[in-house]
Amino acid sequence: MNFDDGVHAAVEETAAEILGPWLPQVRAVTRRAPWDTVLAEPVELAVGDLLELATQDPAAGGSWELVLRTYRAYRAVLVYRLAHALLEHGGREGPAETLARRLSEQAKVETGVELHPAARIGPRFMVDHGYGTVVGRPRSSAATATCCRAWCWAPSRSTTIRRASGTRRWATAWASGRSPASWGRS
Repeated sequence: MNFDDGVHAAVEETAAEILGPWLPQVRAVTRRAPWDTVLAEPVELAVGDLLELATQDPAAGGSWELVLRTYRAYRAVLVYRLAHALLEHGGREGPAETLARRLSEQAKVETGVELHPAARIGPRFMVDHGYGTVVGRPRSSAATATCCRAWCWAPSRSTTIRRASGTRRWATAWASGRSPASWGRS
């Protein structure tokens, strides 16, 4: 597989397409930093996410172009990266937060994958069969491990809306090196 600079340009183009209708608001909330500077980090992370999914999902056949153009779950991850950058550069309150949440909500409706813009997700994040996947706002400064993979069944472990004090309502996303057989035993 040859991953040349074309992947960066393609991800930047897709990011510009996603942000197109929102561009005046994006520029307004990121006025403290030039937009190309704001865009650089989420695009770099999104390229890593894209290549991880292209190489790890057998259905993708190693084609990052296929993943970029057709995988809705990847699009949700890309929108998360952009929305998270808005929060980082525009502030966690006020117009930046509102815009980041609006982008996130739009992606949730379009893709079925809900990634809160304040969530801390490490590099090479992969969502496969993502409809119904939820990654919420963290309570602490903990970050998701690198090379983390999420499948759609993860949030379905909740058996009730109510929960006992001190128990988790949702499943924990584990780093990819942990055996699925051990999931649920934390």
